[in-house]
Amino acid sequence: SDLSADFRAMVFVVHRTRGMLLLQSKSACNSRNKVPGGVIKEEEFLAAAKKSGSAQVQLQLAAREAAARQLYENTGLDIRQQVNRFKPAVLSMNPSMNAVRGYEFLRNENDNKLYYFLQVDEDDFVKLQDKNGDASNAKLTRPSEDPGDDPISLRLSSNYSGFKFVHDPVDATTA
Repeated sequence: SDLSADFRAMVFVVHRTRGMLLLQSKSACNSRNKVPGGVIKEEEFLAAAKKSGSAQVQLQLAAREAAARQLYENTGLDIRQQVNRFKPAVLSMNPSMNAVRGYEFLRNENDNKLYYFLQVDEDDFVKLQDKNGDASNAKLTRPSEDPGDDPISLRLSSNYSGFKFVHDPVDATTA
């Protein structure tokens, strides 16, 4: 369906002390720091359609599945069995009507992107270590600005050269 043509799900991954996760893109033409995310696949829309008759709910369900898949593909963090942890990031309290779709834009939607917050803790990173052992492609970061935090490694996809945590997400709004 053309509905799925170019919707994207984006995730603000937030850790209580480390801050917000940004991935560092390899390609020079893109903004260097990005929040994880990417395209919602047609099969995610089809699966959502089986769960709800509401187009708005379908879009939200498909986007959460995509958010979890993209996060896993890009970082190795596996929240795919817990998609209810992805909370819509409210961008607009009173979204306008989308005449083409026949219903309002979603509150967490902007420019065909749906944004989610994901609160992570050390356990999410530890699980990653358990699964991969010391995978050679895992990239170890510096500890974040918080001295109490140990370095962690994420399994980055080949699109990314590194990652960092920021306490001031203003740098991330260009993602």
